[in-house]
Amino acid sequence: MRWSTPVLLLLYLCAVAVPARAAGFLMSKFGGDLAYPTSLGAVSVFWNPAAMAFEPGTSVVLEGSLYFRRVDYERAEPQTDHPSNVGAARLDNVAFLPFIGAKSDFGLDCVSFGLAAYPLFGMRTSWEDPEGPQRWHTINGDLVSWYVTGAVGVRLPWNLSLGGSVSYVRTTIETLRATSITMGLDPETNRVSVAYGDDPSGEGRAWLDTGHHGVAYSFGVFFAPVAQLLIGISYLSRIEVDARGTLRQADATGLEERQSAGISQTFPDSVHLGVEYFPVERLGLRFGVSWVHWSLFDRQVLSVRDALGPGLDARSEIPRDWRDTVIVRGGARYRLFGWVTPYVGIGYDQGPAPGRTLEGALFDLDKIGFSIGAVIDPWKHLRLTVGYNRVFFLSKSVRGSVQQPSANGSYAGALDIVNLNIEFLL
Repeated sequence: MRWSTPVLLLLYLCAVAVPARAAGFLMSKFGGDLAYPTSLGAVSVFWNPAAMAFEPGTSVVLEGSLYFRRVDYERAEPQTDHPSNVGAARLDNVAFLPFIGAKSDFGLDCVSFGLAAYPLFGMRTSWEDPEGPQRWHTINGDLVSWYVTGAVGVRLPWNLSLGGSVSYVRTTIETLRATSITMGLDPETNRVSVAYGDDPSGEGRAWLDTGHHGVAYSFGVFFAPVAQLLIGISYLSRIEVDARGTLRQADATGLEERQSAGISQTFPDSVHLGVEYFPVERLGLRFGVSWVHWSLFDRQVLSVRDALGPGLDARSEIPRDWRDTVIVRGGARYRLFGWVTPYVGIGYDQGPAPGRTLEGALFDLDKIGFSIGAVIDPWKHLRLTVGYNRVFFLSKSVRGSVQQPSANGSYAGALDIVNLNIEFLL
């Protein structure tokens, strides 16, 4: 009897761990900690396309961020009493996330155009011990949604500008996990019954490799009511992801089979507000708040072609019950002398996953972050921004997990981000 369907139900849960700072696995660090919906230059293609039109000229940005992510998980109350099912597991991963963008007015008075490529949703996760207690939910995984965005901004009278963008989105999901599944046929209903467990005697492996093509859009408003005050607000649309590909699975004997599989879920839309105020010429104060519509990620619809026999596809739903989140951050910068401007910042991120659905693959907690960096202008056509973020995950102890097998235990972690942004001004 085939057992692809329950494998897939468990398997996808390890596909969405992420090293990003923002709530869930949405990344919003492009431009470093100084980037807000009020940011000018090429990063505005992502943050707020309306801001492109507010500053004349051409901006080209090459950016890279290194994410150093640590997760600690102490599993408790396993379903099967075995030494390999309890104890500590650790993840220490490094990820590089790029941003490449450009914007220009091409000599026009009030219109600017932009183009950028970047990963907005993403992760790359590999746990130190593939035989650790976390293996029932994740061993390693790779999820990324690459955006290629074209944008336009129009400057209007009254120091007001409007903008919008359209993005091609390519999402790929690859993941590996351990499985131990018992299936049977209910003689009364003639339906397949499934039991998910963590019994090492029946342990196998499952690999999922899927992809999806989609479209997203954004729009924004930029306003400078007075010279010392900048206000920006932007909206980024949700994405309906219906990823299709292949599921490979091997049982405890090593016998392997391959089937067509699919995953459907909704990535959230979000609203971003930014305010910058310059009380004196050298000093800038900034504040930002983002709302992320994570309650759209309430379930995952999983399917396997011919899972129950020729022409009998299987379709199941797993509730996630994530909550909408708010991200709040602020900071200050001060120009010390002609070409160096240090900055500091602080922020708070809500974790969207409730404790009962939390596990090592879908790991995210409430977070507090601090940042420090500097903007360096050695030449009028070159601007460098270097920054460092330290993010502390607020630890959580989970009891009453609804995951199968149970994901009860304690969770903690930390994240360090080093960012370098090189901007050419033409």
